[in-house]
Order: sequence, then C-alpha cells, then structure tokens
Amino acid sequence: MKRFFAQLTLLCVILVLGSYMAPVSAQAVAYVNEGFEGYTTSLPTGWSVYTEDWYGEGGEWTLSSDASHGGLASIRFGVNFNASSALSYLISPQVAAQSDTRLSFYLRKTSDIPLQVLVSTDGGATYTEEITQQGDLDAACGWTKYSYSLAAYAGQNINVVFYAADWYNGGYIWIDDVKIGSPNTCATPISLSVTEVSQTSVRLNWTVDEEGDTSTTYRITLSDAAGNSVLNNQSITVANKFSLYYDITNLTPNTSYTVFLQSDCSSAYHGTSDLSTTLTFETLCLAKQLPYSVDFNTESSTATKPGCWTNTPLYPTCGSINSSYAYGSTGKSLKLVSTALRD
Repeated sequence: MKRFFAQLTLLCVILVLGSYMAPVSAQAVAYVNEGFEGYTTSLPTGWSVYTEDWYGEGGEWTLSSDASHGGLASIRFGVNFNASSALSYLISPQVAAQSDTRLSFYLRKTSDIPLQVLVSTDGGATYTEEITQQGDLDAACGWTKYSYSLAAYAGQNINVVFYAADWYNGGYIWIDDVKIGSPNTCATPISLSVTEVSQTSVRLNWTVDEEGDTSTTYRITLSDAAGNSVLNNQSITVANKFSLYYDITNLTPNTSYTVFLQSDCSSAYHGTSDLSTTLTFETLCLAKQLPYSVDFNTESSTATKPGCWTNTPLYPTCGSINSSYAYGSTGKSLKLVSTALRD
C-alpha cells in the first residue's frame, strides 16, 4: 500500500510541481564553474535544492566528500539502502545564455536511479525543457563526462536543473565540476598518472578533455612533500598531440611529490586551459647494501614507508612505527596491523 501511494504521489508532484514551486530570484551570471569545494553546511552561492521526501527517508541533493571527480567534494543524491522514495531538484545559478553556451558536468552512479537534466527559462517557476531523456545518463564504472549545447536558449536567462527521483532503488548519484558558459578554447589535461617509477624519475602520462584545442605545449608545476617548488609553471613540449607523456628526472629517492598540468594554446591565440587535478606520487627507495640491519629507532611515527619497508599482503594491513614495544629497554619497532577481517 505504501509503495502504491508513493508512486501515485510521485506522479502527482511531477505533474503539478511547476505550478507552485517558488522561482529562483537571482541576477543572471555569465558563467558557472562549480566543483563544490570548500562548502560543508551550505550550498555555493546561487545554487538551491527542492525536495519531496514523503516518509523522511532522506536522499535529497547534499554536499558530499565520499566521492569527487576533482578535488575533495561533489554533490550527491540518494541513500545507500533500498528505502527511499524521494525526488529532488538541484538548481543552478541563473545564467545569461549565449549562442555558444554549453553545459558540461561529470557524473557517477551506483544505482539505476534515473537522472534528468532540465532547463528553466522563467527563473525556476517551471522546468519542462528536457536536455536529456529520463534514464539516458549512465556512469556505473566511474566518472563520466556529459556535455550539451544550450544554444537554443541564446538571449534568455536560464537555470539548469538536475532532477533525480528514487523509487526504492538505493545507491547514489554524484555530480561534480559543473560548467555552464562558453566552452574552453584550450583542452584541459585530465587523468594524470605515473609509470616507469624509479628512485630518481617517473613518466607522467595524461589525456585531455574533448573541449578545446589540443596542444603540444604544456606547463608543469611540481613540488615535494615539504612544499618546495621543483618545477614552477615550467613549459614542456610533447612530441605530438597523440602521445601525451613527459619524463620527470633528477628526483630524490623515497620522496613524495605533487604535480599538476596546464595546456598552453597561446600559439593558436587560445590562451591556456584550466589546471588539471593534482596527482601525488612517490619515488622508490635506494637499494640497501648487504649486510643490512635496521632498528627503526630513527623513523618517524607518521612515516608511510618506515625504513623503506613496504608490504603487499593477501589481506590489507597498515605498517607503522611503535615506540611502546622494542627489543631491549628502549627504542622502536615496526608494527603491522590488519585493516580487514579474513573471509
């Protein structure tokens, strides 16, 4: 009975929602670029949420730190169990659409909850213009980027609306890095990774976003764990646009580094791209000379690889320095602690 009533209520709300939802009153902006970073209790300026949750089971759009495409945060809809009957609208700031205005965002899903992207042209009073058809958007295997032209709304002030309705599906939808405005003219580096890691070098690999020109010139910024600059916005060149990697050399063994990139399209008069997300990596330790001994007494209690010891167990463990137990009356030892129960 509860299931039938909720289905009927959901249908009725969808049919009449536009007639009573209050418009979003805000001055239109030229561009939206939102990664939902740095917000814990309130939404970014201009964003709003409207939710119908009949049984108080939760699931409305809320800020989240449990998944992100770039940075540490995103916005999430849903509950992680099969007990929610809510619909929720995530409403963007109002944007003054132009002939080249586009919407792009990254999506991740762990359920079959349908997601629609709508457009309002009356300040949020109604949103009946569908950019996508219900259920078209899927991102079950990680973050997927979607991009749509908003040229049909040129000359109008619009709000983009992300609409999700859960009918006891369970699971989550995450949205991150929402952009509304003119597309980038220079493609942003994405998916940074390192291979061929040695004591003093790594190969940095990346791809680029599909929006904007692809360049053979990039700017790289590299710092060590102490914040010391190693490469400060240094210009680098790749062989061609389809072989995107760069060998970073002269590094220090057993050291953590952070790196990010920016495409440089200035030779084509398209400026530079957005910054990539930051990648953290570590170089390998130097080989030990035999005979070898270690007492761990000089190791920090926060070391991630104490004494350059690492472990690859069948079941997850954590290695740490322990000063409570040692061979002898003083000193330290290496402690291994399981982080998962054996099946």
